[in-house]
Amino acid sequence: CHQVGGIYEFDELDAKHEAVVQRLPYFGRSGGADHIFSFHYVDLFPSWRKHIPHSIFLTPETEVGFERSLDEFTEDQSRFPPFNPLKDLSIPPYLNPRDVLGFHRNAKPIGEREFLAAFAGKLWTDVTEAADVRGRVAALAGTPGFAIH
Repeated sequence: CHQVGGIYEFDELDAKHEAVVQRLPYFGRSGGADHIFSFHYVDLFPSWRKHIPHSIFLTPETEVGFERSLDEFTEDQSRFPPFNPLKDLSIPPYLNPRDVLGFHRNAKPIGEREFLAAFAGKLWTDVTEAADVRGRVAALAGTPGFAIH
């Protein structure tokens, strides 16, 4: 990813994405509703709601983008949410087949499991929504059946 890798900042990516959309010869015939865009997370194109709100998104992320809060967006989130199940497609991120087979091989019936739930990830205290949800998960640390990594 160009943003995570530090190659481009959000404003630079936004300008590049906008330029690509403007060069699409058939985009205007349907307002982009017959175009598919693949994003790791849609907010790599911060002004997507202005330029491609009706296009189809193919993405593993169905929420607001990487370490950004809803507070950072001026557009109406309810009108154009980051993921719309009526038009967008969510695909799972890459999982190594060896890991998937390992999960299956080591799966136990619920009654035999040491942990009922596990969480691994950042708490993102600087992102209001993530801090709220993930903070609630973090509060489960020490609860029997929960593992927080």
